[in-house]
Amino acid sequence: MGKLKKLGLQVTKAEADREKAIKNACDGVQQGRFASIRKAAEAYGVHYSTVRRRLRGAKARKLAHVHQQLLTPAEGGAIVR
Repeated sequence: MGKLKKLGLQVTKAEADREKAIKNACDGVQQGRFASIRKAAEAYGVHYSTVRRRLRGAKARKLAHVHQQLLTPAEGGAIVR
């Protein structure tokens, strides 16, 4: 979840936990700890297609659409405060 925080995006604990589970599942597949993407997804409680997409290079939604936002994360944070 470090990338989202580095960009200044606000992330809830649930989102951070989910991203960590997805990353762990992807790492497990890449390191050979799981025989399949489906087994890794089940072990970490995330959806199979999410792990599959991330392994193919897709980014988290918040990270993928940062360039489409009118305000930078810092500007958005300043308004919220």
